[in-house]
Amino acid sequence: MSFFGDLVEKWRSHGDLARRVVQFREELAAARRSKRPEAVAALSRRREELELSEDDVALELELVDALLESWGLEGRLAEGQAAPTVETQHRAISDEACYFLAAVNLPDTEAHETGKLFFTPTRCLFVGSRTRSLGWRRIKSVKDDERDLIVIADADLLRFRCNTFGESLRGAVIGRWLVGKV
Repeated sequence: MSFFGDLVEKWRSHGDLARRVVQFREELAAARRSKRPEAVAALSRRREELELSEDDVALELELVDALLESWGLEGRLAEGQAAPTVETQHRAISDEACYFLAAVNLPDTEAHETGKLFFTPTRCLFVGSRTRSLGWRRIKSVKDDERDLIVIADADLLRFRCNTFGESLRGAVIGRWLVGKV
């Protein structure tokens, strides 16, 4: 085959790969909206059917695992189990239990400030170059958006960017649980 023929073939195969990745993403979005763990779990088989490698859809597979884990945690909390605690000796939370801990950044600030986010029984605490503490009584809701945790309080909307989908989903589940306890 000529150079041009090879180039055209690579372009076609790339287009086919892109189409299959888009299809996988659409099926993942539909499975997520369904809130059915079996629909999300079936995506591992679907990846093989679409002839996609794990590298082709690495972030999407991370989201599949994170959804299954967070839905399991949500179910255990709904059954009355307590959230698991995270071991930390950070001086900012002293003797409080810690239910969630993640390295985050604040994407809505000019410097994208980085720090640690803690959820304790009494508050949501960000420790970076500055410390921000909100009691759960002030917080109206906690949501996830991709890798972001969004905390909505009386007059504040705080967006914390986590490093993984798992962290943002787990944080949202635990945050909603803590908001519901006050």
